Amino acid sequence: MKTPALKFLILRLLEKGPLSGYEIGKKVEEILGHAYPGSIYPLLRWWEERGFVQKRDKYELTEKGRRFLEELEKRRNQYLEMAKKDLLALARALGDSEMEKLVSYLPLREKVGDEGMVLLASVVEYLLRCGEAGRKRLREVLERCS
Repeated sequence: MKTPALKFLILRLLEKGPLSGYEIGKKVEEILGHAYPGSIYPLLRWWEERGFVQKRDKYELTEKGRRFLEELEKRRNQYLEMAKKDLLALARALGDSEMEKLVSYLPLREKVGDEGMVLLASVVEYLLRCGEAGRKRLREVLERCS
């Protein structure tokens, strides 16, 4: 399984320091709850061919990889601000002042981390499709993040 999330998770893991392919695989399994044994090394080679990762004793980010993650971080922060604005607009459109208040408190990334943001985006999308019961559950999720 070669998902974009897995691709970028590998870079994020290497941002913290050099790791062997085995160590990356174990960390991916811890974070995602599933091993991707047939994907880790091909993805590492893919990043290496593009100059973002190099292998010495262990895999590590290159300067190009670090710059890429910095740019990705900027774009992600812009996206999160847009998502927060969209959630605020949705809460207002629904006339849900409780959800509006909760959304306004969201410095989410600091609370739930990168992996949590991916999960939260999926949860929000799903719950909004579930009508009133979903919105109620969304409020509960947002309360825990606030």
